[in-house]
Amino acid sequence: MNSSVRRSQLAFAYGGARVSSTLTWIQVHFQTPLIRNGYSLVASTGMTSLLGLAYWVLAARLYSVGEIGLNAALISTMMALGGIAQLNLGSVLTRFLPSIGRHASQRMILGAYGAGIIAALLSCILFLLGVHAWAPSLRLLADSPWLAVWFTAGTMIWTVFSLQDGALAGLRKAIWVPIENTLFALAKIVLLLVFADSAWRAWGPFASWTIPLLAAVLPVNFLIFRRLLGARDVAAAPRRPSLDMRSVVRFFVADFLGTLFFMAAIGLAPILVVERAGAEGNAVYYLTWTIAYSLYLVSKSMGVSLVAEGAADPWRSKVLAAGALAHTMGLLVIAVAILTVAAPLILQLFGPSYAAGGGDLLRILSLSALPFGFTSMFLGLARVEGRMIAVVTVQVALTVLVLGLGVPLLHRFGTLGMGIAWLVAQVAIALVLCAIAWRSVGWSHAAVHALVGKSPHREHSAFVRRIRRFLLGRATANLVKEATGHIVGHADARSWRCQGIVRANRQYGVLALGPHPDQRTALMKIANSAQGIATLRRQSEALRTFKADPGLQGFCRLLPVVLTEDHTARSAYIVEQRMTGEPGSAMLGDYGRRKRALASAATAIAELHTRTASNSSIDDAWLTEWIDRPIGIVLGAGPSAVPSDRADAAFEAIRRNQRAAWTGRVLPLGWSHGNFRLANTWFSEDGDRVTGIAGWGEARRNAPAALDLCHLLLTTRMSISRRQIGDVVCDLLRQPCWSADEQRCFTKQSVVLAESDTRSLVLLTWLRHMAANHVESDTYVGNCLWTASKIDRILCSF
Repeated sequence: MNSSVRRSQLAFAYGGARVSSTLTWIQVHFQTPLIRNGYSLVASTGMTSLLGLAYWVLAARLYSVGEIGLNAALISTMMALGGIAQLNLGSVLTRFLPSIGRHASQRMILGAYGAGIIAALLSCILFLLGVHAWAPSLRLLADSPWLAVWFTAGTMIWTVFSLQDGALAGLRKAIWVPIENTLFALAKIVLLLVFADSAWRAWGPFASWTIPLLAAVLPVNFLIFRRLLGARDVAAAPRRPSLDMRSVVRFFVADFLGTLFFMAAIGLAPILVVERAGAEGNAVYYLTWTIAYSLYLVSKSMGVSLVAEGAADPWRSKVLAAGALAHTMGLLVIAVAILTVAAPLILQLFGPSYAAGGGDLLRILSLSALPFGFTSMFLGLARVEGRMIAVVTVQVALTVLVLGLGVPLLHRFGTLGMGIAWLVAQVAIALVLCAIAWRSVGWSHAAVHALVGKSPHREHSAFVRRIRRFLLGRATANLVKEATGHIVGHADARSWRCQGIVRANRQYGVLALGPHPDQRTALMKIANSAQGIATLRRQSEALRTFKADPGLQGFCRLLPVVLTEDHTARSAYIVEQRMTGEPGSAMLGDYGRRKRALASAATAIAELHTRTASNSSIDDAWLTEWIDRPIGIVLGAGPSAVPSDRADAAFEAIRRNQRAAWTGRVLPLGWSHGNFRLANTWFSEDGDRVTGIAGWGEARRNAPAALDLCHLLLTTRMSISRRQIGDVVCDLLRQPCWSADEQRCFTKQSVVLAESDTRSLVLLTWLRHMAANHVESDTYVGNCLWTASKIDRILCSF
């Protein structure tokens, strides 16, 4: 083949691979609810702004200045009264809907709608009664009963229209918000054109706003109450925590007060500008602030998504906050860079006077959005964790700083001074919050994993290792101090610090503790998810059961020594004394040591099975726990690497095969480790003796006797051949033969396996392994689904 042609093909293939990789990255990220909902709200803000600009450009061309002025006053008043009538209940819906059941959600949404409608009605009545005093230009509302009714009804519907966005965000379905708002904006434009040549021309803009409201509210709420709430997991609802009205009221009052102060800063700043810099200065300020505030809305939108996802999974709230902050800052840096460079060009669209006097102001206001990105994520996390005093304090401090600095800076720098006030205030608040977060962050999987990285420490210089160890120690200092304070029997326990991370996944992280980097005395497992908490509790239960059994006294010498533990919601952890001996992973490279290690491991685990097993009949409950449940976990775990219909069909074939193989059998069932492998086992230097077995978080009471040994052999084959466990499983299904060394391990447990028994046991072990490790990564889930399709083809060949 011609070399140039070959290079072209390779370049095309490489480019295609990069595009495919990018699309896969986008797909995976947008399947994450936090990112999908956050970007949906950002997109809604962007589309609403663009279509709103187009709307008013068309209105200016189609209607007279007088008609525009009157209708704009009606619309802005309706929106202002509707904003007051919402009482910030949209934030309450976002915070509490993710954590309550279907019927409680219905009551909360309807209650918010009812309160908003009543507040809108009262606001309109009070406004209409005093319209001659505070809005003489709108006195026609008091003179025309039908117009007053229309205005009041529009305000009430606008209130519901705004609150339903909070309901959609709280139900974690914010993907519908940009669709709803885009259709509403397009409907307004269409009606604006229609009414321009009709008898309704005088009220055309106001009618084009209010008539589509009803058309938007009805279908969206049908979607909310009939589809989104109807699709909720009703079976899981009884396990959801009941709604604590005191928490709701406390959140509502504090959040409303904090938001009120922040809106006061936004509303009072133009008044200060117009007093100090005149109407022309305020025109420049107001226009540049409107443009810069769109960047603030990016942070607020991602913060709303953070509140919803954090309320749904509070155990991962800090991880979610880190992810939301990363995406928010990425968007803001790009947007600020564009506005900084293009500020004069953008303002030139509005006239040369704006470009001449507003370029630097727009740049400064845009820069102030960067620290607000951090502040917004801090406030979102505080709302999730119920730290409402912090929510109020931050927004009060921001308001005081902006207005307090604005007065002298306006006197010194003119209109530019108010921009400087916003920037200085935002930077000051963000720096204080960074210091607070640094001192109180506790355990954060995302922060620790980012500090340590995926590469081994030895690949970095000694200086980098010291810096990372220092940062890691600071990030975990509070929780480690709390845990070591409860340890007895170790005089130096209070001097222990985090000396490195041993393992980190979506369930929990394992930290090495000790007084010095070269002296690692204990291991600390810290849960960072609900699944992680369940795993640590399961381990504690298993260890207590074993130590309470007189027949397992000899076996208990191999178990971890628990120094302290805590299983509360906010700080679930276990501190274990470090195992003595050689880790099993060190045995893999030497055939002789590996052979002896496998034999001694089989002998050690056999004692647990022999002393706890009893003959039991395999019933439907056992089949559901060991076959149906693992399959269901992986099918619903995350992004699929194969089409869902293929995965469903493959797992259905595996389900039928396994149920047929195990139904009705009478087998010795007892305790199993659940994740028995060389990596969880410690040995004497030559591998002849087991000195410890760790990692009991997947222990089960009713496991077949040979399950742990099968898992040990499968994972050992996987490590030696450096292949996925699914490939090893497929090999054994095709040729169900164990090596001589492996067969001797089964002999130590008095287990004799026929070919059919080997296939059944291997598949059952794979299902358990799959269910236990599905939280490792989305890639792992994809591998499981591909393996299922391969197993399906293998089973069909028998």
